[in-house]
Amino acid sequence: LDKAGVWLRHCVLLELAEDAASRRLVERRIDPVDGSEFHPDGAWPADVHVQERLVPHPHLSEARVSAALARWAESKRALLAALPDHVLEDATRDPTAIEERLAPYF
Repeated sequence: LDKAGVWLRHCVLLELAEDAASRRLVERRIDPVDGSEFHPDGAWPADVHVQERLVPHPHLSEARVSAALARWAESKRALLAALPDHVLEDATRDPTAIEERLAPYF
């Protein structure tokens, strides 16, 4: 980054366990009629007809997500080593709590 003239004042990493990240991606469902995305742990359509037509995301198979998470784990080590003053934050916390914690950095 120094060679490219890039200066970072703060680096924040929202951390999420691999199994939680995988679940959030793999279990996502799409309504092919309007493209809306849903997850069983979040807002789920009340309309039974919409529920019946939901399909898995075409690019988020378990194998693809596992491979991407493995690549991220490899690059994360180097990234954090290059940015020793990084701030780690638990991505599962309430968004308002995260915002309050990180406000001083921005």
